[in-house]
Amino acid sequence: ERRFVGFDGYRKAIDCLRPGDVALLTTYPAFRVVHLDYAVEKGVHVFMEKSFATDPPGVRRIIQAGKKAQQKNLKIAAGLMCRHSRNRQELIRRIRDGELGQILLVRAYRMEAVDPLGPRPPQENELLWQIRNSARFLWVSGGLFAEMDIHQVDEICWLMDAWPVCAHGVGGRAANSTDCSQNLDSFSVEWTFPDGGKGYDVVRYLPNCHTEFATYVHG
Repeated sequence: ERRFVGFDGYRKAIDCLRPGDVALLTTYPAFRVVHLDYAVEKGVHVFMEKSFATDPPGVRRIIQAGKKAQQKNLKIAAGLMCRHSRNRQELIRRIRDGELGQILLVRAYRMEAVDPLGPRPPQENELLWQIRNSARFLWVSGGLFAEMDIHQVDEICWLMDAWPVCAHGVGGRAANSTDCSQNLDSFSVEWTFPDGGKGYDVVRYLPNCHTEFATYVHG
């Protein structure tokens, strides 16, 4: 009696909670803003999975919902995995204590194979097919870069203890790509921080290439 199907199911589910309970928002980012707004309106705490929105207007709405939650003394936790790692927390503590000196550079790599998306089967509903293949469509997830590499971007900012003041990035697709998704095959972004420190983020999703999933800090 507490399982709900449909795009309005989030309201029925959250309505089952009492003020001070916790709503877990773990569906796709296309719907995160609407769900978060309603949870805050109903006075419940929130754990929300990444990613948080698919475009800048959505991000601004997330920030506004966060401010409303603060006014109501509601807590919002986020599913950014690096922040929940005790090893990472210890590393950050040591860096903040000065063991590496000033952080000059952070290099992050997420280079792994992702299978291409084939054509939509004729019998599949277009909308449901796109939602089921969420990371392949920008309106559903923001795409692979936002959905997956958010962890590396967050980690760079956490290590630098600041938000970047500017970014310069490039991306592209392989010439022989048969992928039917909206994703690019590779990205590279250079972030500049207020103290002049740099963050480099290198992403590639092509198969049969060098793979690396790591972050390096230079002090």
